[in-house]
Amino acid sequence: MKTETSRGQVLVLVALALLALVAVVALAVDIGNVYRERRHMQNAADAGALAGAREICFGDAGTEAAAIATGEDYAINRNDADGAVVTVGMPVTVTVVATKSVDTFFAGVIGFNEIPVEADATAMCGTAGAAGGLWPVGFDKRRWDYAEQHGQIDCGKTMIIWEGGQADCDNYDCCVLTDKKGNPIAFLDCEHGEPEAYPLDNRAWVDFSIGISGDDPCDSGGCGAREARDRIVGETNKHELCESFVELPDCFANPSGEKTSAWKEAENAAGRIVSIPLYDPCKSGTLGGDLTDPDGCPIDAEVCTMTKSPGDNCTNERYWIDAMACVQIGIDIDGDWTATGYVLEKDGNKRERVMIATIPCDEDGGPARECATAPGWSTGVIPRPGDIRAVSLIE
Repeated sequence: MKTETSRGQVLVLVALALLALVAVVALAVDIGNVYRERRHMQNAADAGALAGAREICFGDAGTEAAAIATGEDYAINRNDADGAVVTVGMPVTVTVVATKSVDTFFAGVIGFNEIPVEADATAMCGTAGAAGGLWPVGFDKRRWDYAEQHGQIDCGKTMIIWEGGQADCDNYDCCVLTDKKGNPIAFLDCEHGEPEAYPLDNRAWVDFSIGISGDDPCDSGGCGAREARDRIVGETNKHELCESFVELPDCFANPSGEKTSAWKEAENAAGRIVSIPLYDPCKSGTLGGDLTDPDGCPIDAEVCTMTKSPGDNCTNERYWIDAMACVQIGIDIDGDWTATGYVLEKDGNKRERVMIATIPCDEDGGPARECATAPGWSTGVIPRPGDIRAVSLIE
């Protein structure tokens, strides 16, 4: 038979067990609340870092002070942090440490009325690894790299874009841009008879019908001039948005045939800053000439393949796109942007139609602010003139 003493001992043990259980439950509630707020602060830090980096990358002010103010605004006012410390570093990074004091529910009994939490994040404005709104007009990446190595991809430098075929500055005067009648409209910088306006040729039409992330807003079946035109203009003839988001690298089709209407729209875009793809000629199987690679392609180079429709039905030509570039269409002549011109044969009367492009820069000598893509991410590489910029978290 149980005694009163044993019953009392059981009650004490039950009371202690209940106290321990309540303490564990209280601790779990408070810890769970702290972790929840910690996640909120991580969101605040992420938002502040991305917003601050975007301000430097894309903003009108683009200053350190503007980036700090923007980062604080996004962390504190828009994501409920109590405080935020924002620092701007090089190369073009923004770090935000977001803090908040979390009120406790039960831990106050043992003297912890609030618990501080913090989170940090770093975002970078760098060269883009994906982009939206790319024009479907691709160029040989090795020729672009060659021009960059020889100082041609720099602020204000011009490029002669050959409408078709190979550039031929040996037989044509690439130092003088003329109108259709042969009257000079611009004298391009030349040194020892060689044009500083680097001749960019091997132009290719690129079908972006495949390789798009998400729904393609301007896919008209691929292969045709109408789709190329719409992507250049940025909208359909019904005024619907027609920009595509492309992740690189990827293999794309080269729609065969001339796209006269699309080329005309490109020439009409004089003054616009646009993004263009660059293709690897070895992986595309299109390497021609020995200007940029006298040794040819590596022995193990393989031409990219496609199995996705509709691109695999367009043509047998393939283009491996693994980089992007930013150019301003045309050349500024007395305040007016002109894109279309002609170069004349040196020893004859023939002329070749060309388009002019200029490398745009901001006041600090970096890529122009319009050389940026919001739907993209940074590769972590410092952007140079001619590069497209994007923002993403790196920590």
